This record gives sequence, C-alpha cells and structure tokens, in this order.
Amino acid sequence: MTQEQLARKLHVDRSVIAKVETGATKSPSYTLVKQWGAATEGLEMVNMDLTGGQDGWKKLTAMEAALKQVKSVLDVMPMRKRGAVKERSGA
Repeated sequence: MTQEQLARKLHVDRSVIAKVETGATKSPSYTLVKQWGAATEGLEMVNMDLTGGQDGWKKLTAMEAALKQVKSVLDVMPMRKRGAVKERSGA
C-alpha cells in the first residue's frame, strides 16, 4: 500500500504518513495509530493498549525503551550455560 492510498483510507494528508514513517513525528496520536493498524490489518498489535485509555501507545513506547535497556545490560553480562546449573545441582 502506498502512502497516498493509506492517507486516503485514514482521511489524512500523505505528508502525515510520511512524517510518521520517517520518524519526523515522534509520537503519533493514539487514534491515528489505531486507524493505521486497522487499515493495514495490524490491529492486533495496536490493541495492546496497556491502560485502556488514550495514553496506552505512550506507555507501550516507554516499555519498549525500558526493554531495550534491559537487553543491553543482559548482552554484556556473562551468563552461565544451562548445563552448568544442572551439574551443580546434581541433576
């Protein structure tokens, strides 16, 4: 689907779609994201509304950022292999 086609489905200007796709719009409105998801059959992702309210998208974005931080910490931590734990426990 082109930006123009999506813009027509969402009743917005094509430039709105372009700005969201390029990151020029950092926090698109919850309504726009939900409509975009419905138009592109990705509504199940958008329905992950964590609050039941209009700020669910912002909370989902914040959670994504927090998980990236956790991942970066875990990436540098030495982890024991599963076999080492079993050997120690006598299994």
